Amino acid sequence: MTSTNDNDELLLQIRAFKSGKADSPSVPVNVIVQEADDLYLWCQDDQEQLILAGLDWNQVSLIPVCAKICREFQSQWLKNYKSTDKVKLEWDTKSPEALNLRSELLHDFGFAFRKDKQLLAQIKEIAQKQSRISLVQSLNDLSEFGRGHMDLLESINFDPLKLERAARLVPEMADLIARIERNKKLSDESKIMRDQTYAFLKQLVDEVRVCGKYKFRENPERLAGYLSDYWKSRNSVRGKKSSPEDTRKTVKK
Repeated sequence: MTSTNDNDELLLQIRAFKSGKADSPSVPVNVIVQEADDLYLWCQDDQEQLILAGLDWNQVSLIPVCAKICREFQSQWLKNYKSTDKVKLEWDTKSPEALNLRSELLHDFGFAFRKDKQLLAQIKEIAQKQSRISLVQSLNDLSEFGRGHMDLLESINFDPLKLERAARLVPEMADLIARIERNKKLSDESKIMRDQTYAFLKQLVDEVRVCGKYKFRENPERLAGYLSDYWKSRNSVRGKKSSPEDTRKTVKK
């Protein structure tokens, strides 16, 4: 069993690792980590021959821990990603009320302050805000603004409960924004580490496969364990897509 210090040291290596690629995994994470575990067990019987082929066994010994870390980052990313979606759904459910109330307040204020160019200019400035954050800020601004000019609002029989509703929605909507941003940040961070660990693990796995293919190129039974079942399956599907008719056309050419 590896120690916490070993994990910490490996994490430092993973963070410092530069694969030269910023793409997301080309192979599903659950596939690469399972194939890594399978490959690690398979290559144990060939340790001596693989080392003779130039394989660094110290790197091979990192595979199980790296696969475990990759699984953990994948789980973290999925959890944070789903949490972000859940909060966004809450926002989508709540925001129509806020948007409608904002629209009502702007309409009411526009009519109540129609004879005051300075007040209309301030309302126009509030109306230009469009983002999530500006929606919350505009509700707060309108609530405060309305309380400061109740005399004009009362002249059009304005319902003051609208201002209370706006004030109540502000902290609720602000909390949703904060949770969206927090979950997004956590999701981004876990995805970066998931991708980084994937790239590091793939490098370890690829090196074992290359050495295994070289050493056992004439030994089909041992060679089989160094081939990726995932890519064999993918290549098989691609091959089936070429129909006999396509083959005949290719031959004629």
